[in-house]
Amino acid sequence: MAQYARAAYLGLDALLVASVMVDRSLILKAIKGAESRTPEKRPENPAEGSTSKSKGDKKKKNGSPGETDDEKALKTEVLATTSTVKPHESIMISLYAGNLWIQILSALGILSLTALQMYDVAISRPHLFNAPITASQQRAAVLSILMSLLRLWAISTLGPLFTFTVHAPTKLVTTGPYEMLIHPSYTGILGWNLFKFSFLVDGTGPFVNIALRVWDALDLHNIAHSRLNILDVFTDGMDVMWFLSILGLGAGLMVLPIAIYRRMMFEEWQLEQTFGVGAFREYRAKRWRLIPFLL
Repeated sequence: MAQYARAAYLGLDALLVASVMVDRSLILKAIKGAESRTPEKRPENPAEGSTSKSKGDKKKKNGSPGETDDEKALKTEVLATTSTVKPHESIMISLYAGNLWIQILSALGILSLTALQMYDVAISRPHLFNAPITASQQRAAVLSILMSLLRLWAISTLGPLFTFTVHAPTKLVTTGPYEMLIHPSYTGILGWNLFKFSFLVDGTGPFVNIALRVWDALDLHNIAHSRLNILDVFTDGMDVMWFLSILGLGAGLMVLPIAIYRRMMFEEWQLEQTFGVGAFREYRAKRWRLIPFLL
């Protein structure tokens, strides 16, 4: 039964990760763009058309009676975004952040690869993954899921204010996880990376031993003198996939803290510039940056 529990964890983890890989504001923009492209019905009565046209001309002459709150908020957001110097973003982040289809394909790729891993764990080679799940693995699995939920909560709280690239803020969010933390989304990223890595490299877990089989899979001498069949290719490919998963998470533990620290410092500088040093310091004094009661 342990192999099914591991497969279930991998599936739930992938669903949560994929859910935060797509910028929902881009989806809303795409929907609004599709609606705006639909042809409008012309007035059947010519007199009505001329009347509406004359009314429109009067509005142009007299000017709009006043902007709505939503229009003012949008204009403020645009001005704040364009007037603030942004930090250097990598080409990959910039390309990913502005392209809805790349985000969707990336999420589908994560789900597809995880489906293969679940098949390997529960169906293809269950005997390799049926070792009892230890208490440390259980803690790592639960905490990684909670970290993904925290990031999803933070993104949902921000709503349209959430972006993958750094933009000037328009207001200080004080609800949801932002009641206690300044950067709960980054807490979710770092925590998920740490605990997912811990789950895979647990000393009593099978994932490391299976990942280390990659050297046999890449041994050209063995490949040249063995009969290749679909099953061998699949199992060798899965060994390589497990190895790359562990390697990628390990690399994230080294790279992400530095990148996120620089990003946090710039975002806090933006908050000071936008709302004033005093207001932001008062906001920061009531919250922790990443970890409640610690940091």
